[in-house]
Amino acid sequence: MSVTFINALNIPPSREAEFLEKWDRGADYIRGRAGFVSTSLHRSLSPSYRYQYFTVAVWETAEHLLR
Repeated sequence: MSVTFINALNIPPSREAEFLEKWDRGADYIRGRAGFVSTSLHRSLSPSYRYQYFTVAVWETAEHLLR
């Protein structure tokens, strides 16, 4: 059974560009990992929402995620 990992992140506007660059590098890294299925980045539509970004990663199993 696949496992979905969701992470809610609050990124200050002054660090948004840095965060997006690091997320791209991190996504490239995990794409090569065993058991990796997919990843996506979502941004809140409201600037007043507590979390501005959400990352979603899907793995084949919990064991793959925890390696």
